[in-house]
Amino acid sequence: MAAGESGGIFRTADAGNSWIPVADELPNLAVEDIQFKPGNPSIVFAGAGDDNLYISQDAGTTWTVRAIVRDTACGDGRCDQDNQSGQVDRIRIDPTNPNNMYVVRQSTFSGLGVYKSTDAGLTWSKVLGPNLKDGTASQNDLAMDVKHPQELYAVLSNRGIFKTVDGGANWSQLGPSNGLPQTVAEGAVAVAPTSPGNSRFVYVAIKDSSGTSGFYFSSDGTSWTLQCGSSNQTLCVQDPRGQIFFCCFGDHDGAIVVDPKKEDVVYFTNFNRLYKSTDRGLHLTSIPQHHDDQQSFAIQLLEPATNRMLWAGNDGGLEKVLLVNPDSMPAQSDWMEINRLPVTQFYDLAVAPRNPNLVFGATQDNGVSRYGGTLNWDNLGRCGDATGVVIDPVIPSIVYARCWNGFDESLDGGNTWRWASSGLDQTDLQWKAQTGVFPRAANTLYAGGQRVYKSHREPSGLTWTPISGSLQPPYQLTAVASSWTNENRVYAAFGWPGSGYGAYMFRTLDGGATPWLSITSPDPGEFISSIAVDPADDRILYVTTGALSAAWKPRVHLWKTNDATAQVVAWSSVGSCGVCVGGFLPDARYNDIAISPINHNRVVVVHDVVNGVGGVYETLDGGASWAPAGDLSTLPNTSISGVALECGVDITVSTYGRSMWRLPSSNPDVDTDGDGFSDCAEQYMGTNVTLACPVTSVADDEAIDAWPPDFNDDTFVDITDVNRMAAQRFGAMRGDPDYNPRYDLNADGFIDITDMSTVQSRFGQTCR
Repeated sequence: MAAGESGGIFRTADAGNSWIPVADELPNLAVEDIQFKPGNPSIVFAGAGDDNLYISQDAGTTWTVRAIVRDTACGDGRCDQDNQSGQVDRIRIDPTNPNNMYVVRQSTFSGLGVYKSTDAGLTWSKVLGPNLKDGTASQNDLAMDVKHPQELYAVLSNRGIFKTVDGGANWSQLGPSNGLPQTVAEGAVAVAPTSPGNSRFVYVAIKDSSGTSGFYFSSDGTSWTLQCGSSNQTLCVQDPRGQIFFCCFGDHDGAIVVDPKKEDVVYFTNFNRLYKSTDRGLHLTSIPQHHDDQQSFAIQLLEPATNRMLWAGNDGGLEKVLLVNPDSMPAQSDWMEINRLPVTQFYDLAVAPRNPNLVFGATQDNGVSRYGGTLNWDNLGRCGDATGVVIDPVIPSIVYARCWNGFDESLDGGNTWRWASSGLDQTDLQWKAQTGVFPRAANTLYAGGQRVYKSHREPSGLTWTPISGSLQPPYQLTAVASSWTNENRVYAAFGWPGSGYGAYMFRTLDGGATPWLSITSPDPGEFISSIAVDPADDRILYVTTGALSAAWKPRVHLWKTNDATAQVVAWSSVGSCGVCVGGFLPDARYNDIAISPINHNRVVVVHDVVNGVGGVYETLDGGASWAPAGDLSTLPNTSISGVALECGVDITVSTYGRSMWRLPSSNPDVDTDGDGFSDCAEQYMGTNVTLACPVTSVADDEAIDAWPPDFNDDTFVDITDVNRMAAQRFGAMRGDPDYNPRYDLNADGFIDITDMSTVQSRFGQTCR
């Protein structure tokens, strides 16, 4: 089994060639640890966020919540507040008495530590950790000596290293008298399961409060010796990328794993490296994989007894390698990438307006990915973390995305990329800020930091020009959007995501020729995550906020104004939802918003997980009432990060941890009347999606126009229809006074030679 950091649990029965999600309905999919019950592999435990401990009693096929790991009794002063939520991790089970279980709770908040259960995980009490008012304990680790299961070792970040010999009843802190540092910023610990004789082979990796790192070994669990670390790294580290000992994790997970049958062989994973030692840590060799940023590691014993399968989880996914000797050092080319786990963390997405099978996604640490109609996505290999991906609305072969060094662009649909940030001040760009795009012109984007910039195309490439001064320093741009018909009408929001303050809004009606005007923000207390402008009326705005409400003060997250050009902008909350709890949209962080270009009263919003469910909601009446978009129980319970409405019908969403999803009931390729034009295109053109032939032969009877190329409703495509098409102004675009969508036969927003070719290809045909 494997788990995604925010994607839930997956099960394989064929050594990783195929995987099945088995826990999408669980309340929190941020699973950090999975452990089988000793002696009974049918029972499996998993630790997750929001203090959840899960259990499966059928070898991982189905799962339920076992318990909420929290100690509120406060009998010994180590109590937990109700609003202190943590991550359940490092599940350790006594092999001699499986009712005795231990876990750690990870968090940046105080009051966390080591917890114990004596009833197989049903109830828990804290046995080690600071009390409510005493410091922090974030990245914790826990190891059990399976030969002596009453002996456990714990690393509490910012606290120290602790040992118990009586199952957690009493703990002693290990320090300088044991050969270890007094203070520990972060670290990891492991006990060899096959220590010889009465010895206890224990390994510890530590970064102390001064930043000095070291890898330590003990043969008795009491006295430690520094094996390799910052002080001697040039002698003990073998790494072609530099002889540097990296420890430990920062905000990433890591671990020490000892070979189950050979106690001298040890692996150490951390954010930057996967190390291996065959001499108890005296020498550490970096084992390269296809991706850095290590997250998890496991060893699978195989037959014959010398064989091992190494499994490594990192920000690039899951990899495995077969060793025929436990001392072997695998090369990067030996690793096999497992590409069947849909756990990509997408920040946002872009869908081609006239090709729903072309989708680009900006990912966490995997650059830009491309969907071409099959589940075999293309990793385009551009930058690490990417965000703000946009398809050019006029030239769809051009794709833009933000990387660590600003914007990049591809002119060939994502195959090759180049830097595209000339003129753009990149020093204060807000990560995950919305990228604005003008729908009627190529190469016209809006972005920025303390100022708003607009792009245009020069012979040398994409060039950016500031169209504002520093509007609200030191706050940075979080959202920006332009009118659909006037590129000089732009709305922008500034703030610091998650800071609890910000949300300053500004507008320009003349492209920045005169100073921008500060306008009223709908929620001055929190940042604005996205802005959407009504395609038909650029005075109408919708905004979403990324506020996280306090329990005592529920917050509105979706707002609308009918006149953003007024001297004083009036906002109204538009979250009424008759089927929602409390009659209002869920109280969560809202991430994105999309408006249909066909039915401007149709709006879709998405939000983070709340009450175990990520949300996709839509309105068909301009925000007066909302309802779930489809059956949300068919979506995994993870955060929805982005939404697109291509052709105004089909909903596609990106998730942060479970790839992308599409609502099947709104397939834009459906052709109900079988006339060769999709329902989506016919809705755009204003023809009837259920009639292949007109009911009457009344010319220009718009109420019953049926077959799109038959403009005069006489059931034939003939010279009359060709002449009507020829009378249109070629080059007319959506928003122009002389643009008539009835003649835009491919619904691309333009009347051009492609539409005339469609009429000519049907010449002489009849709908009957």
